[in-house]
Amino acid sequence: MSKYIIDVGDAYTKHICGKGDMLCLPVRINEFDDNWLNTNIPLTPYTEPDTEKVREEALEAIREEVLDAVNRIYDIPQDDRGGIFPKATYYVSDIVRKYSASEIIEKIRQYEQEQEQIQVGDEVISPDGKGVVTEISDRTARIMFSSGLGYMVKSEDLTKTGRHFPEIAAVLEKMRGEKDG
Repeated sequence: MSKYIIDVGDAYTKHICGKGDMLCLPVRINEFDDNWLNTNIPLTPYTEPDTEKVREEALEAIREEVLDAVNRIYDIPQDDRGGIFPKATYYVSDIVRKYSASEIIEKIRQYEQEQEQIQVGDEVISPDGKGVVTEISDRTARIMFSSGLGYMVKSEDLTKTGRHFPEIAAVLEKMRGEKDG
């Protein structure tokens, strides 16, 4: 007996016969005689999947994902790795041993998302030139230019250069501490 995939559509699945939502129509597919209903439903032959091939494809996909994650770890500066992967040293081999592939991928995704966000100390290009962010809110950022002048700019009008000055954030935090103390 051959196996087929049959798409019966919504009209046929509305029939309920006694036990659950089963389709209980006595039919012969694409055959006709006095005792059976000819449905003319198109058939697609069903073939069992090659489980070994499916397994190999799944392993290959996992292998590619893990290799991508490892390569992305190498892109993260060593100084940042400890904050992202606190259970491991900054060595990639140690990170891979102590975290699952899904944990590594999620932590890298979070790190990359944070890197895209503008932060205090980031060098940015605004419509009026290059400056450093000294304050950030939901929609605006205060920028200080090399001349010492600064003003507020819409965050969407800024582009990060990739440079970051953590000293700016440290000085501002120190000033806030002295004011409160």
